[in-house]
Amino acid sequence: MQKTFLAVVSTELAEDCCCQQPSELDIGQEALHIFLAWLISRDLSGVTISQEPLAQAWNFGAQYDIPEFQDAVMHQLMPCLREDHVDPDAVIEAYAADERDTKLQRAFIAQIAIDMRRRDEYRWERSTFIDHDMEELQGFYLDVIEALRESDGNTRLNITDYLYRDQDDTE
Repeated sequence: MQKTFLAVVSTELAEDCCCQQPSELDIGQEALHIFLAWLISRDLSGVTISQEPLAQAWNFGAQYDIPEFQDAVMHQLMPCLREDHVDPDAVIEAYAADERDTKLQRAFIAQIAIDMRRRDEYRWERSTFIDHDMEELQGFYLDVIEALRESDGNTRLNITDYLYRDQDDTE
């Protein structure tokens, strides 16, 4: 029954869950709760969560090729990015993926560029980069430089740039 339930969204996930305990999956507890909430209701509205578990959840969706879940996570992440400081730990999680230049990485980098250009109170200090060992993140500094160079002065992310499926809701 559980395997069939999971197979609806990802046959690979269903196989992995069948052969492993949930604690053996590469996902934090909060991110797992996000996934289970989405799996049951296909909706995350009203779920209160922070940037790092959202990044973990998005990467989990990427690992098992569940773009609908990744889009739901992105809908939750966008307000967090717009209304709060970008969490360096969430950026580290975004760059933990094997893949480079993911939509998640691009969303974080775009918001960092917006913050560095427009919002002094949200701008990262040099110590933020150093204290979080950002130089260890493959491609991170190049991505920031590229985003700053290409920045057109937008003060807001356009969610449709970071979704896999076309959505009517562009926030």
